[in-house]
Amino acid sequence: MTDREADEPRYDVLSLRPTQFCAGFACAENKSHESLMTWNKGIEHYREFLRRNKVVVVRGPSEDGKEALYIVDHHHLVLAIHLAKGIPECEKRVYVEELEAPHGLVHLSWSEFWTTMMEKNHAYLRIHGVPHPPSQLPKDVRGLIDDPYRTLAWAVRKLIPQEEHGYRKNDVPFNEFLWGEYLRNSPVFQEQLRVLGVPPQLGADTEIRPDVIRAAAKACRLPEARHLPGYIGPVPDTPSIAPQRSASRNLARRLGLFTAAALTLLTVIRIAASKQPRATPA
Repeated sequence: MTDREADEPRYDVLSLRPTQFCAGFACAENKSHESLMTWNKGIEHYREFLRRNKVVVVRGPSEDGKEALYIVDHHHLVLAIHLAKGIPECEKRVYVEELEAPHGLVHLSWSEFWTTMMEKNHAYLRIHGVPHPPSQLPKDVRGLIDDPYRTLAWAVRKLIPQEEHGYRKNDVPFNEFLWGEYLRNSPVFQEQLRVLGVPPQLGADTEIRPDVIRAAAKACRLPEARHLPGYIGPVPDTPSIAPQRSASRNLARRLGLFTAAALTLLTVIRIAASKQPRATPA
């Protein structure tokens, strides 16, 4: 570790302000487990993990006119560190990467700040698809709301084999929320939930089962999703054993018919030949 790294400031996870209302709690719990495993390897392993995954922030005004650090990326990591049982509270501090450094957007008024944040795609101000004003944002990650469709959008790219992924990894801001909203409003996927015996419109207490994840991934491949970032397209048809057997049976049947027709023709020729008058010897 260099002297610069040793002096690099870390920030308490609860001092950072969210720029979104929701998170996928199952996704955050997965990251929390990963963070705890890193911590169990030793403090230097843990801090190196945090250096590699710096929280992207921007400095801006708060309602009371003071400065605050707003999370632009890695809300789930911040929530995961907060939730991690086994990591001491004094170590629940993260490294940050500041945008618009060194002064950020503190020179803007409260309304100008949020207008700029939306223009730059630095905030996602919706709860389950419904817009909400920034004044209702939680003060820290403890106030985030669980969105199971955000979890599902993460799961279709993380928890199944790559060839079955619902969409490709991409850098479009908040793309998981966009995919989550698509699944929330997809009639095809909602019908699949009904077929699988899952209540329509996933709730916070709904188990995200493997069959639900695969159904969601298939819905992400439909043409209706082609406008979304990372769209892959329909799953290629894979020849199955049944069609191959069917083709074999059809070929055998045709060969059988051809053989029967040939035998019938040969019999007719023989009968016709037997009826021809035989020539007498001279």
